[in-house]
Parts: sequence; structure tokens; C-alpha cells
Amino acid sequence: MSCRPSIIILTRVPVPGLVKTRLLRSRGGRLSSAQAAALQEAMALDEADRLARVGAQLVVRYSDEDRVAAARGVPGADRARERFLSRLPAGAAAVPQRGAGLGERMGNAIDDELAGGAESCALLGSDLPLADAGLVGASLGLLADSGADVVLCPSEDGGYWLVGARRPIPEVFSGKAYGAANVMEEALRSCERAGYSVVVGPRSCDVDDADDLDWLVDLVRADDPRVGLRTAALVRRELM
Repeated sequence: MSCRPSIIILTRVPVPGLVKTRLLRSRGGRLSSAQAAALQEAMALDEADRLARVGAQLVVRYSDEDRVAAARGVPGADRARERFLSRLPAGAAAVPQRGAGLGERMGNAIDDELAGGAESCALLGSDLPLADAGLVGASLGLLADSGADVVLCPSEDGGYWLVGARRPIPEVFSGKAYGAANVMEEALRSCERAGYSVVVGPRSCDVDDADDLDWLVDLVRADDPRVGLRTAALVRRELM
């Protein structure tokens, strides 16, 4: 049993056609499903490499797109999980996601880490080019130093890119619709109704749609050092 914090990356197995499908309308519709999946994988692996340096237990919670796709006869789907997980940094735990919807899976991931002895945990997605050890470590530090129950870090689209907790917080995830512009606002209201104290962390941006992808390309074109090596190389090779 560990008393260290845990950092949870929630991700999908990068199967072409089943991940980052909103990006297929990017670049004038020229982005292929294989390129979108490769970008998903590059961002997730870069993020895992960086967050392995925080000094917390890194846990990658993955969903089962590969099994669904393999059952449908999608070529290569049966090997996608093994390939992806084999590239994670040493010491990272890989655990299947548990739950019916996104909110339930997020809540279960946090509950499992706290039940396993983590003193606190932070959960974030896998499509955050600027999420490095400094940014995520600062968010965990803010949670610890403030004594708050919850830390929420807003994203530019009205949601949050990181949620951290020192206790189970089921009300934050129950019955929520994700992808809307008021996700952060709803989370804050849920915390207030449940009596959780909250601290708001740093703002960042994920890569969900065409505008986000253009932003990422601009970062790479400017040689922004915050972008991971795999992601930058893929963008230069495939998108510039």
C-alpha cells in the first residue's frame, strides 16, 4: 500500500477510426484515421514520459476500443493495446477502465487509487501537449498546500483538464454531460452542493478539434519546447 500521490492518465487504445474522430475534419478533411490515432498515441506517450518524473505513482487507465474493433474485424486492432502499453515508461501501472460512461470511469479511477492507499490523486486526459511534470506537480502541490478536498484545473473549452482529490468525490461525476462549454462550472456547483472545498489550478488546453490541432501545429512550428518529442516529430512529418 502506497501513501504517495497517484497521477492517472485516462486514455483510449489508439485504434484508427475509433479515437480522435473529431480531428478527421481537420486540415481540410485530409487528416486520416491512422494519422489521428498516431497523434493520440504520441501525445499519450509523451505525457506519460513527462509525468513519470513527478514523484507520484503513474497509472494509465485505458479503455477497450481494441477489443471492440477486433470483434468487428478492424485490421491490427488486436495488437494495438499490446503495442501501446509496451511503450509506457518503466514503473507505470496499466489498468483497464471500469464503468459504463466517462463520468463513472473517472470516478472509479479516483476511488480505486484512494482505496489503494494513495494520499491524493490527480486525473487527466491523454491529449494535453503542455501537461508536463511542472504543471501537474504544481496542481498536486496546490491540493496539498491548500488543504482543499478537490483541485480543478480549467481548460480553454469550458471544461477542466485535471481533477484532483484527497477523498472520493462521486457527486462531481454523477449525471454529467461531457463536451459542453459549462463542464467546469457544473463541477464547481457539484462541489459546492456536496460541501467539498475546492482550489482552482492552472489553465491549459487539450487537442479535440480542428482549431486545437491548428494551435498544436503552430506550437510545433514555433519550436515550443513544451511539446513532447514524439508529438512534435509526428506533427512535422504528417501535418506541416
